Amino acid sequence: MSERQTLLVELGKKLKLIAKELWLKHGEVSSCISPALDQVLMVVGSEGQINVKHLATLLRITPGAVTQHIDALEKAGMLARVMNKTDRREVMVSLTRKGRGPLKQIRKANLELLDEAFRNLDDGELATFVELITKVSAKYVNKEQTR
Repeated sequence: MSERQTLLVELGKKLKLIAKELWLKHGEVSSCISPALDQVLMVVGSEGQINVKHLATLLRITPGAVTQHIDALEKAGMLARVMNKTDRREVMVSLTRKGRGPLKQIRKANLELLDEAFRNLDDGELATFVELITKVSAKYVNKEQTR
């Protein structure tokens, strides 16, 4: 195995560990709902309006599962279904005013988790890390924006 491959394997292990810990801790500081419903709120909040199929794709769950999540959040008054104005067959999901509060809590909790995870880095190191991860993720970010 080349030195680069060894480094990539080690990087993969560390990224999985960080992601796992953040996910577990997110469950502990979840909003008043659940981690799964928090994820739905985060994606819908970021996208503005989104159709069910695309939401399921982004969350990597089935449309049936995402529909159950939407139902729960709609019942709680946090999401609303609206008909697509250009294609009446398509139902869009959007955040309601009531959903903004929990979304704000979720974002605050996520920021606190990230601050805790990267507390060992000073501001300069963190800026360098952000610059590097931005460079690495550029092709994925551009791909996501074209979807």
